[in-house]
Amino acid sequence: MVDATASFDGNRLAASETPPRTMPVGHAGLSVTIGDGAALATYARFCASALFAPAQSAVWVSNWARAVQPDIVVAALSVENEQVLSLALEVVSRGPFRIARFMGGRHANGNFAAAAPGRLPSADAAAVRSMLKTIARARPDIDLISLERLLPDL
Repeated sequence: MVDATASFDGNRLAASETPPRTMPVGHAGLSVTIGDGAALATYARFCASALFAPAQSAVWVSNWARAVQPDIVVAALSVENEQVLSLALEVVSRGPFRIARFMGGRHANGNFAAAAPGRLPSADAAAVRSMLKTIARARPDIDLISLERLLPDL
């Protein structure tokens, strides 16, 4: 078993040096984009400067996508035209249901979506709900978005 938090020591310092910015009142400037497998290149560019758990790294996600060829959903949350958070999910069938989840399912002992250092405070509960609602509107075939084994913090 791998300690998912072990690889973050260097990133933790960088994140603590970046002053946090808060979301404007009323969430003005909030936008969410949804993509498919073609959006993995954008996800990889974001991950170059983002914090994430090992199983959400651009390399891991692209290798999983290449090997398994899943139905992919990539969602990006931006505030004031700056990307704050990105989810790379696969859609799987479980009985009659379609579930969007972190790629690879429950293999990881800790997941943490790709997030911009210092900008994560702008991804409050309302912003994340907006992101999930946008996924639901873009992909009505998905019955559940399951974000299992989330790390509480980095």
